[in-house]
Amino acid sequence: MAGKPTAAIIAIICASLATEAGAQDRVSLLVGSDHIGAGDLPYNEINPGVFVTWQDLTVGAFENSYSNPSLYAGTEWTLAKHDSLTIAAFAGASLYVTYDRDGDWSGGRIMPTGGLRATYGNAFIQVSPGDMRNFDALVSFGLTFGSDSF
Repeated sequence: MAGKPTAAIIAIICASLATEAGAQDRVSLLVGSDHIGAGDLPYNEINPGVFVTWQDLTVGAFENSYSNPSLYAGTEWTLAKHDSLTIAAFAGASLYVTYDRDGDWSGGRIMPTGGLRATYGNAFIQVSPGDMRNFDALVSFGLTFGSDSF
């Protein structure tokens, strides 16, 4: 439970720094996720987080699938755009500040991430491949707001 206030504090700091910097293109709020094919494994699927994007660089903080705070940095590439729909590929890494479940991830505290992101209006959904050992795919979703919304 100690991780939840920590994640919230990190997210608030990121958001306030980004707002003061004034140069962000987009602020995204992560709401949750679904671990496809996880069976009975107890993943946290309520993942509040704040991410700030400048051009193609995104940084942020969120509550991870283990109910602990994590930091993220990554980039994305727009693949297609039509009216309010944008499809992009993304890649980055998450730092799992507190990692306390054995056997789920063998890569240590830095977890590579990547996948596809679809944005329609202010809603987004991301699909990432799983580790094929504990779950097949990770679907995460939330809201995103362009700089013209502030």
